[in-house]
Amino acid sequence: MKRRGQGAVAIVACCVCAGAATVAFAVGRAPRSPDTAPVAAPRQVSEQELWQCRLNMNPSDREALRALAQMALQAGAYGDAVRYVGALAELDPAEPDGWAALAALSDRAGDRQQAIGAAQRALALMPGRDDMTAIFVRNVTALNEARIGSRSIGGRP
Repeated sequence: MKRRGQGAVAIVACCVCAGAATVAFAVGRAPRSPDTAPVAAPRQVSEQELWQCRLNMNPSDREALRALAQMALQAGAYGDAVRYVGALAELDPAEPDGWAALAALSDRAGDRQQAIGAAQRALALMPGRDDMTAIFVRNVTALNEARIGSRSIGGRP
């Protein structure tokens, strides 16, 4: 006779994020009988997974977005970093520093359109920023050169 719950999933993969304390659990199967192996041991969870869990629970978590952006930058994952910094800028659209950070990061990642748009927003909020003007001009120039180059035949206009 089969007992209730035998073979069922014992622990569901999840994480519980409460402030700075984050706990993660692994997936395991309940033993089928006393003679079988125990439930799988919890696996080590990376810091990035913990921050991502926290962000999943609260997409407006600025601390998680900053931490994930920093980790993405350190890993050279500029696309991910741009996504996190972009989310931060959208949370505070009247804050020029968020748009400036997004412009600089997008410029570094080679996303010219994003760099131009973010630099424009930063300049609209804080005119006269030389760094944003430089990013804007550099990316507009590169896009124009690419357009001219794509229209030319054999490298000549």
